[in-house]
Amino acid sequence: PPKGGVKYSLEPYSNQQIENWKSSKRINVYENSAQLDLFVKRAIEDKGFTGKMFFGVVGNDLANAIETATGYNFTGRNVTLRADHVRKIFKSETARGQRAITANDFTLIPDVISEPEKIKKSTYNNRPAAEFIKVIDGSRVTVIAVDSGGSLDLYVQTMYASAKKEA
Repeated sequence: PPKGGVKYSLEPYSNQQIENWKSSKRINVYENSAQLDLFVKRAIEDKGFTGKMFFGVVGNDLANAIETATGYNFTGRNVTLRADHVRKIFKSETARGQRAITANDFTLIPDVISEPEKIKKSTYNNRPAAEFIKVIDGSRVTVIAVDSGGSLDLYVQTMYASAKKEA
């Protein structure tokens, strides 16, 4: 994709799907960054919270871009973030040249996945994965999404960000 990234969008869920999930205590359908921020804060503060944020479905355009870059076909996968993954990412060690992930960084996930500057092939525990990379405010943000295998999820497993480059 050209510098600045190509804009893809995750396909929204149908009204019927949203209605079916309303009674679930675990499933949260992404609406906005404030709602995602509350989800992340609850995941960090409540170790027993097992919720899951659903961002949308990988549509054809994004799926084609992922397949071109990785060889993996993720068409129709739900892009999700589980509470236990929030806790794992939040307490992950930072490698040299990277900064610690903050609670606010999680609100970047939809933007990084739907408007990546680069998509790279990856694997995580022998499962197909894609790295979505985008520079935001001088920091290179990488979100790694992994194919769940059994279910129709492409879940956010980890993310990291480079330290800002000084001008």
